[in-house]
Amino acid sequence: SDLQSAESSLQQAVAADARKFQPVLLHNAQNKVADAKNLIEQEQYTEAERLLEQASVDAQLAGARADTAKARQAVEEINQNIESMRNQINQDQ
Repeated sequence: SDLQSAESSLQQAVAADARKFQPVLLHNAQNKVADAKNLIEQEQYTEAERLLEQASVDAQLAGARADTAKARQAVEEINQNIESMRNQINQDQ
């Protein structure tokens, strides 16, 4: 179902550290799922489906951006390590 799909996308985003790296986008996705659940209770299925599709996309984007941010951070750490090794070598000469 769309609800299961949206909730699965949210879980994957949280697992990718979206809370840390993309809190606003993740929060938007969570709100859309909550709103969709209310619409489902009111039997407004078309509107609920639209919100759930948006929530899935928002959550997937939050997860992807979080992954990208983590990769950038890792590269930055590697570059800093290389730089400090270079400095160490230069001092030793």
